[in-house]
Amino acid sequence: MALLADPDYDLPAMRTHPAGCAACAEEAKSLICLVAEQEGISPAPALRRLQDR
Repeated sequence: MALLADPDYDLPAMRTHPAGCAACAEEAKSLICLVAEQEGISPAPALRRLQDR
């Protein structure tokens, strides 16, 4: 949830591992979208931060 709500949230493992593991990258994207939908917020900022790192 912090990845969605806090633009300054940083978790190095959420940058490093998915960058080299397509399966985990897809899982992270799916989970971000699921939580965003449940919370009624846009997943776009978190998805951008995940990709930018």
